[in-house]
Amino acid sequence: MKEKIETYFSGISDKISSIRNANKEIELLEAPRFSVFDYINADENKLSDIIADLLTPQGKHGQGNVFLLEFLKLINLENIDPGKLRNVRREASTRLINQTQRRMDILIEFNNQAIMIENKPWAADQYKQLSDYRDHLYREYRENFTIVYLASRDGGPSEESIPKNELNELIEKSQFIQISFDKGLVAWIERCLEKCKPQNVKHFLNDFKLYLVNNFNTKTA
Repeated sequence: MKEKIETYFSGISDKISSIRNANKEIELLEAPRFSVFDYINADENKLSDIIADLLTPQGKHGQGNVFLLEFLKLINLENIDPGKLRNVRREASTRLINQTQRRMDILIEFNNQAIMIENKPWAADQYKQLSDYRDHLYREYRENFTIVYLASRDGGPSEESIPKNELNELIEKSQFIQISFDKGLVAWIERCLEKCKPQNVKHFLNDFKLYLVNNFNTKTA
């Protein structure tokens, strides 16, 4: 009996040793825990910069509108023709309403339609923030707009940002979509990785995904 127990634990020890050696080999060849995002301060603005650049067909990633197409699929707006894209802008002002000092994180403009991304990884909503965005977008695009609320937590925008009844009206009209970093942004990055060709861009996307997983308690598919 004693010999069987010793043999059993000896086998476990050998397996643990093999796993450790395999992990060392993976670290040596692939360094899966290494990420450039460990060395830079990726605040809310930097995250928005990255997302906007990936969505821009003329971006340095060189993949044309591939990433934009995958984003449109993610938010169920694949009926939009990416060929009608006019611009992807950062910090676009709400110039058509009284609160002109508002800045929209990312504005994707097509010929007669727009998608606005409100990036909320950490900060809370400001007073009437989404109501002001809605009013500006309506004045410029009438009913042809969608607000994508990118949040790190469940619960949605506060009632100080937009009253519940007004938010529900936007949802009913498919003018408001909330996505989280785990079920939305990470899923989009994974789709981009599948379509991406250059290895250096793939490395960046993998690092970005790893950063999101580590910082927003997300789970990979």
